[in-house]
Amino acid sequence: MKRPDWIARCEIIKVHDGDTFKCEIDLGWKISLSTYVRLEGVNAPELPTPAGIAAQLYLQTLLKPGDRVTLRSNRLDKYGRSQSFVTLADGRDVGSLILQTGHGLSVNSSLQPAPYNLPPELPDLPDYGEHPL
Repeated sequence: MKRPDWIARCEIIKVHDGDTFKCEIDLGWKISLSTYVRLEGVNAPELPTPAGIAAQLYLQTLLKPGDRVTLRSNRLDKYGRSQSFVTLADGRDVGSLILQTGHGLSVNSSLQPAPYNLPPELPDLPDYGEHPL
């Protein structure tokens, strides 16, 4: 049975490389989790290769410290990172942008980019603000 998707907002802390970043995930009730997130369906070149540095720099233009994004995930990778589709505040999908600009490959093929399966539209998440307690 497929696990249900987990949707959460997070605030960017830093970009690690071309397909991984660290963020603070708001779990609600004044509980947060600082963790690494790996882009679902994307494999960027490794650091410190020139292509890896270019991918990292490109991801840094998309995800700046303090930016808020939406994650959609249903699993962790072998390193305990959330494998997530990441949506920017303006609605663009980060993984699609990485693939479209040639800064990464689809995990469907290590030789050439394959069609990227976009996540379905994410619902507007309510902003509950501060809990009164």
